[in-house]
Amino acid sequence: MTFRAFLWSVGIFTIGAAVAFLATLFLVDPDESGLLGRLLFFGSIAIVFSGIAIILFSELYRKVLGVEGAAHHAGLLFRQGTLVGGYGMLLLLFQYWKIFFWWTALLLLVLMLLLELSFREWNKEE
Repeated sequence: MTFRAFLWSVGIFTIGAAVAFLATLFLVDPDESGLLGRLLFFGSIAIVFSGIAIILFSELYRKVLGVEGAAHHAGLLFRQGTLVGGYGMLLLLFQYWKIFFWWTALLLLVLMLLLELSFREWNKEE
């Protein structure tokens, strides 16, 4: 798969998740629909956040490293975008559970940074 095809597939998947999120937001009440509605709501927003982060990171990598360098780091882009999307979704989930404070946001950020550092160490060993 080329880097351009990777970005197109991420973009199309993000647009599909955004449509699912908007449909959930306007057509379904996540509180009244139960667990399935909440899973659809938070799952679609996590995919949207991840897709947007992947596209933004790929633009940043492309400007700094060039197209070949960004294509070489496509797995890293995907992992970092997924972590950023998960961070945003967890912040919204904590706000939904009413346990969102500044220190929880900081602890989640530390958790995501530790996960990224752990993934980098595991990839060094391979």
